Amino acid sequence: MLRELGDAAAKSGARISIYSHVNNWTESLPFVVEVVRKANHTRAGFNFNLCHWLKVDGDNDHRPLLRENAAKLFCVTINGAQRDAAAWTNGLIQPPDKGDFDNRALLATIGEIGYRGPVGLMCFGIHDDAREHLARSMNV
Repeated sequence: MLRELGDAAAKSGARISIYSHVNNWTESLPFVVEVVRKANHTRAGFNFNLCHWLKVDGDNDHRPLLRENAAKLFCVTINGAQRDAAAWTNGLIQPPDKGDFDNRALLATIGEIGYRGPVGLMCFGIHDDAREHLARSMNV
């Protein structure tokens, strides 16, 4: 199915990127990467979503997975996060100037592997004033 979606995407110049999300088949990013590898389609890749990575695979080092699969990394989503948190809001998802996760190191890693795609800001459950949150996030 991913190959078929990749073919459809190719016709319009788009790409398909699997978003890893807790509580469904995409929960484990290493599994998602394996599916992408097996599909072996130039238009099929994966997203790295920090909060979902921490929830499911946070005990593992993300750098080897990103380095070994750089060509298939199509999107990155970051936020501030407390590494050992269980809760989403005020735990795994915080403004980038909060929490103990080192986003600078993550951004350095994706820079080292030549990633030049989009980097999104996860804002789910953040109740700060949107303009203030965005300004602080861009500053960080």
